[in-house]
Amino acid sequence: MKKYSVIIPTLWQSLRLYKLLFDLIGSDFVDEIILIDNAAKFSKNLPPLDKVKLVQPKQNLYIATSWNFGVELARNEHIAICNDDVNFNPNIFGITTEIEGIMGQASDNYHKEYEENPYVTPLVGTRPWGWASFLITKKKYWWPIPDQLRIWYNDDFIVQINPNPKFVLHNFTVQTEMSTTIGEGKFEDVKLQDRIEWEKIKNKQYETKL
Repeated sequence: MKKYSVIIPTLWQSLRLYKLLFDLIGSDFVDEIILIDNAAKFSKNLPPLDKVKLVQPKQNLYIATSWNFGVELARNEHIAICNDDVNFNPNIFGITTEIEGIMGQASDNYHKEYEENPYVTPLVGTRPWGWASFLITKKKYWWPIPDQLRIWYNDDFIVQINPNPKFVLHNFTVQTEMSTTIGEGKFEDVKLQDRIEWEKIKNKQYETKL
């Protein structure tokens, strides 16, 4: 059985995190959970748990750097990266281990209740809404996302610049309220700067191809 390292950045804003952790702990497919505590001071919320590697940076790494750091720390080739406000059946890892690329979610996964028969298709054209809330891939397909993209455009970097194949998982239920943390108004300035940085990255990529 191929084992997964699951990477979860958190600021402890979602009540779904606890169910997510216990579901992953109970899964035979999950070998370790790298929980990146970007709030640091809230470590008291989490007693020692089997499989959980608690990482407490000195400051908020935001999303891009947390993902990169988690992938670097992961001891398994198979990795999953998920938001702290999602719940899903971790048995999905049993049917996605042979994906050769980076797989995210179809938009319908957040709005419908599916009981069986998930399937995967290549990502063609624009990424689906919510595609990167739960990603499955292998370390060899990961390109570090530029640190200046702190909250937004991480998924766009993966889809538009990372050259490895991208896929979409369909017919699979993911429960979430979406953007539980980054939807807060205090991050608007950060997201605005992300937009500026993303335009710079895209322009540089375009110039490189000329």
